[in-house]
Amino acid sequence: MREDKKKHHSCFEWIQLFISISIPVAIAVYTVLQNNRDLAIATANRAQDLDIADNQQQDLIVQECLKTLGKLIEKYGIELNKNSSASLVARFATLSALTRLDRTRRNFLIHLLYEAKLITYRSDNYQPSIALHSSNLTDLNLIDQSHRKVFFHLSLEDTIMTKANFSINVDFYNTQMHYVNATYTHFVKCDLNETKLLNTIFDHAVFINTTFVKAQMQKV
Repeated sequence: MREDKKKHHSCFEWIQLFISISIPVAIAVYTVLQNNRDLAIATANRAQDLDIADNQQQDLIVQECLKTLGKLIEKYGIELNKNSSASLVARFATLSALTRLDRTRRNFLIHLLYEAKLITYRSDNYQPSIALHSSNLTDLNLIDQSHRKVFFHLSLEDTIMTKANFSINVDFYNTQMHYVNATYTHFVKCDLNETKLLNTIFDHAVFINTTFVKAQMQKV
């Protein structure tokens, strides 16, 4: 009887010891898991907040640039290159925005500048209202898939178009064309009334891994 009772107490004590050890361990494991979960949620929320803030900042950059250009156009007219001060301010605002924008908004801004005829030139005057010299137009994409628009008199002189993808008629003078996909591109330029073919210019252009497969060129 005493021996059985002693064994019973011994087993009970072992059970108590096991419980006393396992409960703190379980609490510690739960705490670690909960902390990791909270940390993951906080990290995800932080990343989302940063992404939202970055998008807002990017939109603000576009708005500020367009606001500046709008004021200049209202004061000096569309041909800003006729006023050195206006041209300088417009160029600074544009290049500053292009440097800080992501690919999507950079392409969007270039499209807007083209539509406003600020980065194009007349056939008798090769100076655009806003010169894009030294602009980094990496990943430039001017292809309008919905309307298949052709861009006329677009001046991209002395710009970097690394990994660009476009199908347009442009002046490529002194342009760095790295990794440009020009497949099936029509390098044909017409004057404003679209009756006379103009030369497509490649003077001093630098081609590195540029693709011209099945590109159509006239008067190059």
